[in-house]
Amino acid sequence: MTLMLTLALIYIAILLALAFVFLLVSQPKFAILKKLHRENKIGGVILVISMFWAGYQGYILFGQDFPMISSILPIAVPLATMSALFLMDYIFTRAVGGILILLTCELFFLSQINDMSFRFLFAIVGYSYSIIGMYMIGQPWHFRDFLLKSAENKAFGKKACLIILFSLLVMFIPFFTLYV
Repeated sequence: MTLMLTLALIYIAILLALAFVFLLVSQPKFAILKKLHRENKIGGVILVISMFWAGYQGYILFGQDFPMISSILPIAVPLATMSALFLMDYIFTRAVGGILILLTCELFFLSQINDMSFRFLFAIVGYSYSIIGMYMIGQPWHFRDFLLKSAENKAFGKKACLIILFSLLVMFIPFFTLYV
């Protein structure tokens, strides 16, 4: 139960940060946020965390049934992480997409264990964020375009922020019923 709460708070923090980025990017004093999609330092940290978490999950998943694959993972994950850091563009966008997918999958698994009521609301919004995460990994320039459109049009940024906040509320109402 504590792990689920911790992961939910991390998920909420990431999405709140993105919501406020869309809200603040149009203001002149936050003009640096226009280049967030290419941020390498923060993106690199998120990338390393998500790659090693995915590698650990893969090691557990393949450990007993496919020992050959699980023995390759401790070597392949650091190599893939270093290659991604040095050879890929849009590190931040891709890393945020990856961490959204990993957090969503883990929260879905933990929600089944805890027998959450209204799980369908949690699932609908969670799958939506997983699909958004897949787009962020595969086509990160869409996030860039969305960010630049929010910078040009303040009303668009406010709408994007409100959509993210509303979806978070809908997603985590069933989650918070576990704790009330």
